Amino acid sequence: MHGACERSDDRDRRAESVDAVGAHRLACARMVVEVESVIENKNDMKRVQQILPALAVLAVLIAAWWASVALTGSVIFPSPWQVVTGTIELIEDGTLWMHIGASLVRVGAGFLIAVVVAIPLGLWMGWVKGAYETLNPLFQILRPTSPIAWIPSPSSGSPSATRRRST
Repeated sequence: MHGACERSDDRDRRAESVDAVGAHRLACARMVVEVESVIENKNDMKRVQQILPALAVLAVLIAAWWASVALTGSVIFPSPWQVVTGTIELIEDGTLWMHIGASLVRVGAGFLIAVVVAIPLGLWMGWVKGAYETLNPLFQILRPTSPIAWIPSPSSGSPSATRRRST
């Protein structure tokens, strides 16, 4: 069997000089590199074609946000640039990392409580028919409630909300 850049009648031409054979191999190597670069360019174009619509939508949304704040003169909603500068300010003074850490602690504590309570409760309900019959109606009533509704609002009277209002 012959190589990718060789032809079946190459044996007859083996008498050619070493330079000619080297040049032929070099030409084959260049051709392979060119084909690979065309394939890479096509893959790059596919990636750009996949990403471009999402970037266009993002740009339109940011432009609409900016225009709505500018046209209404809103003092409640910040412009995109104010959000960027505010974020940079929070990063520089270190409070952003403090807030991220506090949020992660809350998420972790909530998950830990859910695991510690829900897994044993679920196992118990699966093993004991009376527990299932007693607790299942309660869970069926609570199940359709949207998960976002379980997040307390700042005005709900929670200790952290009360602390924020008093300062």
